[in-house]
Amino acid sequence: MKSVSEILGGTQILIDISYDIQDCFEEFLSEDHRTFIHMLRVIESYFPRLEKSAGGIGRRPYENTPILKAYLAKSFFQIETNSELRRRLRNDASLRRICGFAGIPSPATFS
Repeated sequence: MKSVSEILGGTQILIDISYDIQDCFEEFLSEDHRTFIHMLRVIESYFPRLEKSAGGIGRRPYENTPILKAYLAKSFFQIETNSELRRRLRNDASLRRICGFAGIPSPATFS
């Protein structure tokens, strides 16, 4: 899945071409979504390199970066529980895309 910088067109940001971020998303972006994207742009370069841990048995592990972004969204949007976070990701396609999920992880993955 693409990072926020790639979604926004990293080169266009560097050369200061202005465009509406809404053009990158099919769904409507609220001001909270836009603010969250700008916050992620600032801190995304400081994300640690997260390795996938493969146990060899069971399903393939999820990428760690979308889960990290989901927990940042949980804090930013003041979501109380993991079940509310999953519900928000399921119902909010823009937030799901911003975080980088193709599908919503199970409650066990979020715990």
